[in-house]
Amino acid sequence: NTNLVANSSLLRLGIDSAAQQFPFRGQMDDVRIYNRAVSPDEAMQLYQMGEPGGGKISTTPTPNPASGGLNNGLVAEWTFDGKDMPSGLVSDASGAGNTASMRSMASSTAYRQGILGQALMFDGVDDKVEAGTPASLALNTGTMSAWIKTKNAGTSYRGIITKSNAYGMYLQANIFGVYDNGTPVFRSTGVNLADGQWHYVAASFQSGITNGTVLYIDGVLSLTTTITNVSQGVARIGQGQG
Repeated sequence: NTNLVANSSLLRLGIDSAAQQFPFRGQMDDVRIYNRAVSPDEAMQLYQMGEPGGGKISTTPTPNPASGGLNNGLVAEWTFDGKDMPSGLVSDASGAGNTASMRSMASSTAYRQGILGQALMFDGVDDKVEAGTPASLALNTGTMSAWIKTKNAGTSYRGIITKSNAYGMYLQANIFGVYDNGTPVFRSTGVNLADGQWHYVAASFQSGITNGTVLYIDGVLSLTTTITNVSQGVARIGQGQG
C-alpha cells in the first residue's frame, strides 16, 4: 500500500504528538481516521449523524466494514462510549484493532454526555489519549475527524488529533486548522469554534498535493489547502504540535 509510510511515533488525541504540550481543553467525541480522503457528501453524512437538534443518537453505531460507504477505509474509530472503554483502554470500533489508552485521565472525571453517546472531557493540562504507532495510521493520504465542544480550548496551539511531523488538526487561539509540517505553517480556516457548542471538524489530506487537503466544519467545506508530511510521528488526541 503506497499510502502507508514508515512510522516511528505515536498518534495522540488531545495533546501535541511530539512535545506533549498544547493540551486541548473541552470535550471530544467519535474520533475517526480513514486511509482515504472522504468526499464532501460523506463529510456531510458524518456531520448529520450527530447534528445538534437533528440526528443525535444515544450510542455510536457499530461500524460494519462489509457494508462499505462510511465504513470503507475506516482504520480507527474511538467512540468513547462506555462499552468501548474497558479499564482505561479506548477500544477501536472500526475493527482494525487500533486500541488506544487514556493518559492522565480518570473515568470518574473524564466521562461526559456526548453528541453520539458518551464523550471524553480533556482538562487542558495533561489529559490525552494515545494510540501508539500502528502502521495502519502512518498515512500520506487519509481523513481525520472528530466532534469537539469547547468554550476556550486555550491559547496558542491546542491539539485535537496529532501525529508529529505528519498530519494533525488543531485549534490555534480557538481557530480551527491544520499544520503543514513541510513549510512549516498553520493552515487556518479563520473560524473560531470556542462557542460552547458541538462542532464536527474533519480534514481530508493528500501529502504534497497542491490543494489536496480539504477541511470541513459541520459538514461544510471551510478550506482547501496544501500540507506535506515530513515524517510519521506519535499520534495523539487532545494536545498540540510542538
